Amino acid sequence: MTYEHSFSPVNQLEIALLDAKEGRISIQSFWEVLLQSTIFLSSSTEIDSNGMGLKPLLFDRDEETLVAVFTSPERMARFGRISPFCVAVKGQWICEHINTSFGIVLNPGSTVGFELPAVGVRNVYRSICRS
Repeated sequence: MTYEHSFSPVNQLEIALLDAKEGRISIQSFWEVLLQSTIFLSSSTEIDSNGMGLKPLLFDRDEETLVAVFTSPERMARFGRISPFCVAVKGQWICEHINTSFGIVLNPGSTVGFELPAVGVRNVYRSICRS
């Protein structure tokens, strides 16, 4: 397997992300891995043990809001000054908690990630989360 020099995977989710990007697994297979994996959200405020206080890192793209989601805590480092707190959740959280008008950006600022508009998040929910 050859991977980008600037992105060394540190967990199974990141290996699956690279495998999907390079066509070795399907996008559906990647989503199945993501939904079962631990993902990380950064927050500009402290988060208590039940998740209260989360103010996730958000990006605006083409008149749509995207929630930043990271595949490992290391991927959040570049945003530490504006969003220094972190919560780890199962990927299923995307289907259960993202506002239906929000999309996601996976690993913003990284060479390996993607943006998924709100309609895409809703489609993942319908096709994978509800099955």
